Amino acid sequence: MEKILFISHSAGFTGAPIVLKHHLQKFKENHYDLSFDILIKQGGELEQEFSKISKTYLFDDYSIKSKFQRIILKNSYYNLKKTLNNNYKIIYGNTVATIDLLVMSKKYNDKHITICHIHELDIALKQFCGEENFKKSVLFIDYFIAASETVKAFLIEKYSINPEKITVHYEYIPLIRPLENPSLLIDKFKLNIFGSGTLDWRKGIDLFIQTAFLLKKLNPKLNYHFYWIGGKKNSLEYEKVIHDIKLAGLSSIITIIENCKNPLEYMQYADVFLLTSREDPFPLVCLEAASLGKPIICFKKAGGMVEFVNNESGWIIEYLDIHKIVETLCSSSLTEEIKIKGKQSEINVKKLDINIGAEKLYKILKGFLEA
Repeated sequence: MEKILFISHSAGFTGAPIVLKHHLQKFKENHYDLSFDILIKQGGELEQEFSKISKTYLFDDYSIKSKFQRIILKNSYYNLKKTLNNNYKIIYGNTVATIDLLVMSKKYNDKHITICHIHELDIALKQFCGEENFKKSVLFIDYFIAASETVKAFLIEKYSINPEKITVHYEYIPLIRPLENPSLLIDKFKLNIFGSGTLDWRKGIDLFIQTAFLLKKLNPKLNYHFYWIGGKKNSLEYEKVIHDIKLAGLSSIITIIENCKNPLEYMQYADVFLLTSREDPFPLVCLEAASLGKPIICFKKAGGMVEFVNNESGWIIEYLDIHKIVETLCSSSLTEEIKIKGKQSEINVKKLDINIGAEKLYKILKGFLEA
């Protein structure tokens, strides 16, 4: 039986590794004819979960470039080369941060079919791969999977990739409702506005804080609270965020919840999900919020979420217009709109059930295996 090697850039508790894990779990449950191994480039919270699905290799020091360090880690590189040289027909890299290993595998064995699943847009691609490096690397990639139509258009327009070599495959999620957890101490009688993500520029944590500041300034009597899920305590990014919250006098209305394995337990108490991302291809967390019946606020021109959100299921705001976000949150009809849009949001996300997504990706992969 011909095999696939799935490469995850990380086993961290973030969107792309979670999406890959969901798909691989479904392959294991429903498709015994699909034989595969997993290679993780950087460890994290999901290591054990990946290893339960299939044989998993971990090469934490893959990216070290200095010759001296490579000599020290020569055994790791030898094992990495040996793994990539195994009899895999397909090498599947999940995110642009795996493209170096796809290139390496193609150079070792040009019979490998290399597939790169792109979850990134312009800034993230530059950050995790580099523009010039990506231009050189695409020559070694046989096929691309794009996380949204926005990503596909970006690859075509910016890098002139043949549209016939790109398939759009949205993020998909398990549609599971969490149990209520009263111990979380979230006041259900307030307007609870949730955001989520790493504490960086792309995810717009600064815009989230500014929205809370402006709302407090313009409507101090409104009974509300902002919650952000993501980040690690004691990290510099976390300290910067807490610094801003304290100096802006927002400690009583913004809560930062550290990365956790049960974000939906918190999310179920949201009234609105506020996506402040400046660039986000098709964020998994929005689908999770939608599965709980939460309407979504997002920006135009900030990625692929406008392919999911519409006027019936949320609000699409002009790029970076936090004044319009605040105006929306202060609307006298907000309570009724939340109910109506939240129901539609929950209906819309049903087409992105992981059972549907896994079958779609399975058919793509079988097509290459049988070619």
